[in-house]
Amino acid sequence: MAHIGRVITAAALIAAHVSFMRMFGLGLALAALADATVVRMHHRVGIREGGPARHTG
Repeated sequence: MAHIGRVITAAALIAAHVSFMRMFGLGLALAALADATVVRMHHRVGIREGGPARHTG
């Protein structure tokens, strides 16, 4: 638990030195990467927004 506290403290100190615009840009880039990954996974698996197609025949 003490190790996690040191890691969080170190991350906070590093983040304090990074400008707001850099953090915003990094967050935006990570969000775009996550979105692209989810879209590719859905496309590869065949998931559609409306759910699976129903056979009415």
